[in-house]
Amino acid sequence: YSVEALFGDGEKIIGRQAQEPGLKWMTTLPCKTYFTDPIIADGHIFVAGMDNENGRDCAVLSLDALTGQIEWSCPVKNSVKGDLALMDGILYAGDVDYNIYAINVADGSVIWSRRIDVTFYPTFTEGVHAADGLVFMGCASSLCALDAKTGEVVWKNSHNHSAITNVNTNRTAAGALLTNGYWVGRYCYDAATGEFLWEKKDYDNRYSTCTPAVLDTTFVYTGYSAIMQVGARSGKELKKQPYDYIFNTRSEPLVAGGKVFVGTSDNGLLAVNLEDLSQAWNFLCEPAIIYTSPYTKNREKTVESSPAAYGDNVIFGANDGFVYCLRQDNGRFVWRIKVGLPVLCKPLVSGDSLYFTDFAGNVYCYGL
Repeated sequence: YSVEALFGDGEKIIGRQAQEPGLKWMTTLPCKTYFTDPIIADGHIFVAGMDNENGRDCAVLSLDALTGQIEWSCPVKNSVKGDLALMDGILYAGDVDYNIYAINVADGSVIWSRRIDVTFYPTFTEGVHAADGLVFMGCASSLCALDAKTGEVVWKNSHNHSAITNVNTNRTAAGALLTNGYWVGRYCYDAATGEFLWEKKDYDNRYSTCTPAVLDTTFVYTGYSAIMQVGARSGKELKKQPYDYIFNTRSEPLVAGGKVFVGTSDNGLLAVNLEDLSQAWNFLCEPAIIYTSPYTKNREKTVESSPAAYGDNVIFGANDGFVYCLRQDNGRFVWRIKVGLPVLCKPLVSGDSLYFTDFAGNVYCYGL
């Protein structure tokens, strides 16, 4: 459709605006959703919820991707606030009490569950990660690798005992598992054996909350006020660029079109050039409805959501209650969807459909 702008001096500009996506369906879950990104597989959407009112409605759920109908709901003992992992037809979830569940995606039945030993920090708000037959869960002294089929502990961390859990999800690259502990630093281990590989305890790595992106044999992630690319097994800092922005969010960087896109705590979405991590553009969203980032002050323009690619565009949710679509090359506004509630998860693009959840526990499907 066309948009006409009439200025005070009589100048008139007519431009074309892209069509906003249309709502296909919306489903309200019996629980709220927090930092759990939805997963799609074989026509099903998997989500998880939290309930801070005595934990009565906490669950992992499966929805039909075409209709939004809830297919099954698997009750869990407490809130799930981090990412799920899917591997070989099994869905893995970790709740805030360090319980981990292996769930059959076909019917929602629990294949196995166990509680991870905790010695330092009693609440788990991170996601779980699965790769190469192992499931990784925990932080610092509770970090361990479990056999994905049986739940038996393959190895348990013996290196670090003081790091504090936060809101990221661990990632593996080149056989290395990158973890972090808020206020302490980033730590990397051999994913198969748990052997300690390297650590970084500088200012930016101590206050690093984002989920790292995997680029070949490297990790790309943000620190408190910098973006860096690090060799997965060596820990060698290949690139690092400081910024005046604060990157105190869980937003996992998206590497696409020669750029890196990532959310900030105070200045919306930032795009940097992959070659040297210099700024390409910055898009400011509206002030946050709720404050989720540590040390947030007033009217921060926070993006906790990880961005997703859609053709030549980038799509992301924001704490201001909108889902945005921008051009990757120049950050030009394409469209936005008014949700009215914070969108803290990563939007999920599958075919011509866009899926996301909001803070109140609504799951949306829009046609692109």
